[in-house]
Amino acid sequence: MAVAILTVHRTAFFAPAGMEFPLTLLAASLALLIAGGGAASADACLTKPKS
Repeated sequence: MAVAILTVHRTAFFAPAGMEFPLTLLAASLALLIAGGGAASADACLTKPKS
């Protein structure tokens, strides 16, 4: 995503050809990578203890 931002979307910041949306996707991906999915993750839904 960083390469796409620096090479393709370098000319403008706002949409339609800007880097605003790719930067948002990069920030969301990094937040999920650092914090994890938590209770909304697929593995948490699949491994719930049976009660």
